This record gives sequence, structure tokens and C-alpha cells, in this order.
Amino acid sequence: MIARTTRNPSVWLSLPLLVALALLLASVGPAGAAEFTATAGIDGRGRVGMWAECRIETGQEGAAESVVVSSTDGDGVGVNYTQPVASEGGLRCYFQLGRSQDRLQVSLTDTSGSSTTTPIDAPTPIPFEKEWILAIGDAIGIQSASDQQGRRHFPVVSLIADSQPLPHHWIAYNGVDLIVLPGSHAAIVNTLEDSQKQALADWVRRGGRMLLTLGGQSKGAVAPGSWIRESLGLEIDEEVVDIDPRAIESFTTTQTPLKAFTGLRLPTSGGRTLLTGRTLDRQTVPIAKEYLVGFGRVLVLAADLDQEPFASWTDRQSLLERLLPNTLSIRPNNNSQRHTRDAGYTDLVGQIRRTIDQFDSHWVLPFKWLAGFFVLYLGLIGPLDYWIVNRWFGRPLLGWITFPMAVIVFAGLAFYGTTIATPPQPVVNQFSIVDIDPSSNLGRGFAWTQYLSGTAGRNDLHYSIDAGFANSDSQQPILGWWGVNGQEFGGLSAIGRDRQMPEYAIDGRVNSDASLSTVAIGLPLATAATKGLAAWWQFEPNRAADSSLKKRPGTDLLSGSVSNPLDVDLMDGVLVYRGWAYLLPTRFTAGKRIAQVSTLTSKNLKWRLTRRSVDKASTATEPWNPEMQGDMDRILEIAMFHDTAGGPKYTELSNRIINHLDLSHVLATDHAILMGRVDEPVIQLAGEQQTAKNGTVLSFARILLPVDSGR
Repeated sequence: MIARTTRNPSVWLSLPLLVALALLLASVGPAGAAEFTATAGIDGRGRVGMWAECRIETGQEGAAESVVVSSTDGDGVGVNYTQPVASEGGLRCYFQLGRSQDRLQVSLTDTSGSSTTTPIDAPTPIPFEKEWILAIGDAIGIQSASDQQGRRHFPVVSLIADSQPLPHHWIAYNGVDLIVLPGSHAAIVNTLEDSQKQALADWVRRGGRMLLTLGGQSKGAVAPGSWIRESLGLEIDEEVVDIDPRAIESFTTTQTPLKAFTGLRLPTSGGRTLLTGRTLDRQTVPIAKEYLVGFGRVLVLAADLDQEPFASWTDRQSLLERLLPNTLSIRPNNNSQRHTRDAGYTDLVGQIRRTIDQFDSHWVLPFKWLAGFFVLYLGLIGPLDYWIVNRWFGRPLLGWITFPMAVIVFAGLAFYGTTIATPPQPVVNQFSIVDIDPSSNLGRGFAWTQYLSGTAGRNDLHYSIDAGFANSDSQQPILGWWGVNGQEFGGLSAIGRDRQMPEYAIDGRVNSDASLSTVAIGLPLATAATKGLAAWWQFEPNRAADSSLKKRPGTDLLSGSVSNPLDVDLMDGVLVYRGWAYLLPTRFTAGKRIAQVSTLTSKNLKWRLTRRSVDKASTATEPWNPEMQGDMDRILEIAMFHDTAGGPKYTELSNRIINHLDLSHVLATDHAILMGRVDEPVIQLAGEQQTAKNGTVLSFARILLPVDSGR
């Protein structure tokens, strides 16, 4: 029997309507979920391992509650950076750019709990071998020169045409080497949001470097209420003068004449004068000066390099290279290839990593022992077993007993080796450096921690800063992972994501003083594995320096008194000024005062750093061994004054990643540096699941002290 079905035309007509309705519902998504767009980095760029800002724009005001950016760390493990929306409604999240990453996942959660996720392009990574320059408004010829030169190590220039790409927190400027601000484009900075102005000023004060060009078109850049006056504290008059170009022509040894130009009259007092010239009416005026702003440097040039006559002058690039030799002058590194092969790294940070990753409590079997153990095992279960059982005893059936016995014995030895190599509890190796400038009420800190796990598991970790080196409202710093295998840090470069390890989170919060703090949640670690972590923070020391230092006339030697302004003792302290190091008592106790610095033993600073000694009629410098490991004090001594020691010419290693720790530039100013080691840790890493044991933990403090030069 054949069944007949009656065709109803209305059913077929309703199918397109049902499909359209389903597509409409799918496009709408969950109720309350907001659509948004997001961008990351500065001008779409960033550095691997450094922090960046993710900015989110949505059409719904006040609906967002938190932002999550999914990235990877230096080992390729997934990391979710979470940050609540700031009280002023800023939709931003700060994250670290992971290795070999093309896309990021950004999630936005609204007040109803609904979440929307969208993929965005990750910032284009800039290699550490290249300088990164931000040019606000105009690149004053640096960008075109970079494109024309096409040299491997020439800087990468990001041209910022408006205020939108500029971050709202100083941590997002971490990978930037130089910011160029032509005074004729200062309106971009003057119209920034308050948080952007503060972030830019904090980056400079924390050790950043900025180039200001203040010519005749730059009066608005230094007007009352401008960012240069209010945030940087530079008092430069709006007076415009006509300057004779001959000083610049001589400075650059150019063969191309330069026409007279207009510039702002720079003050004769304060700062360090790099170039002096004359006005057309023969008055002496500074043309280029460098100011110390906190721990950073601001180079001011009394000329508009983006305007005529400099815009068409063929030697404009030569002028910049003379003023910024370490940034724009390219010096080939003939040693980098050799050290990549021999030491395994090309940067000082790699030598530090190799040293800080050694744990006294963690016994590591040398490879040659492991190879010998493996060969002995193969020989025992193979040729030796055959010779003993068949040739010596003449009983082949004994192999059924000797073979499993050999396997069991060697398996037991291997298991015993893993037990003695695994610490019973986590161990921490760490160094931290705190810098304080009492005159500007500024303090900054950096810590590098290598965390050796005990048993495998997930870890909730956070830092705690000593109350004397942090603001009372924010005693937790910005925590992040640290270290990327490659030519700078050393180790074999890996590509792709590690999907064997579960993801973890770095949760952030904004403190009452507007500072940012982060903690690690669920950090996965294998048994006896190490993980590099770092901490960054800023604080107001609120501590006056009770010192009265003066420069002796006609020399670079010091006179006057010095005291320890800290609440802790300084061990093996040194007072450094210009090219001299004054040796303090072994323990310079808190609050102690030395009435006369001239009574202290003084040493040539560079000789002290390079271990230079006098042998009869000649002198000898102790060469630096890039493969040296184990002496953390010695390596950090060089890292803190790398340029003074001779830079790459002495260490044969670059210092690009932690160059903010190098205060060599301060020694050229009217400031001395009081420094020493602190007995107790300035900052400590704590875990919720296990209590870590301190291994090698070093803390250093450096205080900037003004020197009356009599000028």
C-alpha cells in the first residue's frame, strides 16, 4: 500500500521566514551584550614581553564592567589579563605582548554579566635590537632617513598624528626608547586627557628620554598651563630670538650652509648645555640643553626642525645624530654573532638571567653525567648482560632475571635523582633596585624574580612591598611574567603556543591613588620548574635628604656633608659623583650623618667598575667575561652604571632591555648618587598555596642628592 502525502503550499512559503528569523536572532546575540571595537599598542606596535594598552570603544556608555585580554607569556602559555573598568569610565586593559602572536582575544563583560568576545590584531613586535622612537606630530626627518637608509639596526619610528594612540598609564610606554615632540605640534599634548598627560610625564620622570624642539613657532608649547611647564616643570620663556646658524654648522661639520633661524631663548641656568651659539645681535644663547627630570632626560633644542630652514637642510639628520649618538648613530656590533654562539645571548639581561636562574638548593645533574648514565644503562641491558649471562655464567635463562633487575635498579636511581633534585618547597632568587629622588618626591622600583616550584601545581602569587618603599594605598606593584627565549635573554627560541599548560590569569585593579596593581592567579608550573616574574612600581617617598654637598672649585671632587635619609641601613655604601666614588662605612646606619665627605676614601669610578689596577708603571683593566655566572653583585654593579664602565665596548654585550637601571647619565649633572645594599628584602613574592623560601635575594637603594656647583 502506498501512502500519499498532501502538499501544503503554506508550509513551504513559511520556511524562508523561519530561516530569516533564526539568522536575525543569531545576529542579535545574548541580551545586553555590547558590540565594540578594540585596538592595542601604540601605532599598532609593541615589544614582546613589555606592557601595552588595549583601548576599547563601545556605543553603550556605562554598560561595561570589566575587560579581559587573552595573550600568551614568554613560554607560550595562555594568559588572561583582567581589569575592571576605571571609575571615570575608561575602557582599557594593560597586557604583555606574548611571543609569536598575531591575534588577541578581547572580552567585554557588562553589568548584567553578559560577555562579548572579539579577536583583534596583536601589536607588531619591534625587535630589541632596534630603537623605538615615538614622534608626536612630525618625525623631523628621522622617519624618512630610516626608510632611505634601510639599515638593519636603524630605529623604528611611529608617527603619532593625534592623541588617541597615546597610553593612559606609564607602564604602556615601557618599550619606547625616545619620544620626539616638536614644539609647533605641542597642541596634541596640551589637549590630552589628564590621565594621558600624567602617563607621559611619569614615563619621562621614571627614566624616559624626550627631545623637544622649541623654535620660533613653539611659543604655545611653553605658555603658562602647558604640559611642558606643568608636568615637566621646565621654565622656558616665550621670548623668540634670531640665532646665527654658524654654531650648528660647526657642530655638524657640514658643507651645506644653513640660513639664520628663530628659536626660544633657553635659560642659561639649570640643565647641562650641549651647544652654545649667538643671536644675530651677538648675544650668547644656549642652543641645546639637557635637563634631568626625575630620572629621565629631556633634550631641548632651540629650533623648529620641522620648519624651514631645517626642513630642507640636507644635514638635519647629522645634527640629530650628533645630539643623540646612542639612538641614531649606528655602530655595528661585531661581537654579537660570537656571543650568540658562545654565551647564548647578546644582551646583559641574558647574563643576569643565567645567574639568577641558579639555585643552591636545586641540584641539577650535568649533561655529561646524564649521557654517561644513559650509555651505562644501554650497555648493561645489552652487551654486558649478554657477556655476563652467556659467556661468564653460561646460563642464558638467567637473562630473564638479570634484565628486569637492571631495569628496576636504574629506574630506582632515576626516581631517586628526581627526588633530590626537587626542592621540598618553592625557592625564590631575586634582585630589586629602588631609586629615590627626594627633590622631586619621586620613587621607582623594579624587581626580577626567578621562582623555582616544588611540586607541580597552580600558584596564586602576589608581591608585597616594604612600607618604606611604597605608597600606603598601594603596596602591591604591577606583576608580570619576565623573559623571552632568544638572542637577548638566551635560550632556544620557540614558536607557537604551549597548549600542554593550562591558562592562568593576571588580575589588575586600580588603587585609590590611581596606581595599578596586578596579581597572578592559577600560574601553572611543572615539578622543579622555574618561572621568571617581574615587578614595577612608583611611589612618593615623602622623605627629605638632609645632605649638603658642594663641588670643589675647579675640580669634580665633593665637599660638605651626607646623611642616610632612609629608615634602613645601607651596606657597602658608595657616594658617586661625576667620575668619583666615595667609599662609605661598611654599614651606613639609618639617619647617620657624615660631616665631611672629604674625609672619605675616593676612587676613580670607572677604574672601580672595570677593576683597573696599577702594576708598576702600567695599568691593567680586568676584562669582562660575558659567560661569567654566579656573581650577581658584580653583574648588577655593571648594570647600574653600564655606560660609565664603557658600555658594549667593555662588556661586549648590549644593554637595551633593562637600560632604565643605568644611571650613568645622572653623573653628568649636578647630582650625586648615594647607593648601597639593603639587608632586608624591599619586596617579597608570596604564594597562597605554598610559602616560598628565599634563595639569593639582593636589594639595592639609590638616592639622588643635589650638589651645589656654585654656578
